[in-house]
Amino acid sequence: MKNKWIFFVSLIVLAIIMSGCFLLPKVVLKPVQLLSPSNGATNMPTNVYLVWQPANLQATYKVFFGTSASASFTTTSSTSLYVSNLNYSTTYYWKVAAISNGQSATSAVWSFTTMAYPKPATPVLKVTSVSTNSASLA
Repeated sequence: MKNKWIFFVSLIVLAIIMSGCFLLPKVVLKPVQLLSPSNGATNMPTNVYLVWQPANLQATYKVFFGTSASASFTTTSSTSLYVSNLNYSTTYYWKVAAISNGQSATSAVWSFTTMAYPKPATPVLKVTSVSTNSASLA
């Protein structure tokens, strides 16, 4: 009788374990929070760092960057990316997708606008001497 009882309890415990009652819930990957440049920033230099907070799980990041938010740019394991040689007076859009264990979570789309092309300095001419027929400039 005792052996039947142990066998019966063992079957119940095994059934509970197999049903997943004791499994931990799956952690869901959350979208990353973009940090810099701030959304809607203007007058940004033509070389910038895109910076975001790390995902809540170990992840790689697919960065979408360009004059439209759908342009795929690169994949990285870092939480920042340096972009350079951007065009002047141009609006750029960016977002980041965190990828981990078959899950993907994409941030909101942010944008920033680069500064206008810098005006050249006004040349200054220095007159060093003047004569009737000529002038010397430096």
